[in-house]
Amino acid sequence: MPYNSVSDAESRNPALKKYSEKAKRGWFKSFNSVFDKDGDEKKAFAVAYSVANKIDGKKKKSHLVACELIRISRLLIAEKEATEEDMIAFFKDNPNPSDDKLHEWAEENDFDKHQVEEVVYKMTTRFVGLLTGGRSNEQKFTEKDADADELKMGIEVELEHSGDKELAKKIALDHLAEAKDYYTALDKMEEELDVKK
Repeated sequence: MPYNSVSDAESRNPALKKYSEKAKRGWFKSFNSVFDKDGDEKKAFAVAYSVANKIDGKKKKSHLVACELIRISRLLIAEKEATEEDMIAFFKDNPNPSDDKLHEWAEENDFDKHQVEEVVYKMTTRFVGLLTGGRSNEQKFTEKDADADELKMGIEVELEHSGDKELAKKIALDHLAEAKDYYTALDKMEEELDVKK
C-alpha cells in the first residue's frame, strides 16, 4: 500500500534508515508512483530501492536490470508526460513514423513510451470521430449524393483550414448534406462581403 510520508515509509521499512534524506524522498516518490500506477507492490519496491541506490551511488548486482529500473525511476520522479502538443510537433517532423522511431523519440525526451502511445491513441480516436461523425454520416450522404463541382469547390475551401484532403472532403460533405449548394452560396456571400481570397 502507498505511504503517507517519507517518515511513514522509513518507519515501515527500517532498511531506509541507511539512505540519505534525498534518497529516502526518491524512494518514497517512486514507490507511490509505481504502486498507484500498477498496483504491483513488488515492482514498486524494486523501483523505489533502485532509485534510492542510484541517488546514493550504490551498485546493483545486475547492471542491465538496474539500468532499466533507473530509467523507469527517472521517468517516474520527473513525472514528465507527453502532451498532445508534443505529439503534434513530433508527427509534423516525422510523418508516418515507425513504432521504433516513436519509442526512440519518447526515450530521448524522457517520456514513458506507453504514456506516449496513450496520447497517440486518444488523438487517433478523436480524429476517427471527426471522419465518421457529422451530418454526412447521420444522413448517409456520400460523394455520390453530392454535386461533383460543389464537392470540388468544398474541398478547396476546407483545405484552407486543414492540410488533410480527406478531412477537408469530410467537412465539405457535412456542409453539402445540409445544403446541396453550400459552396456556391458561400462564394456569393463572400463576393457580397468583398472577402479577399
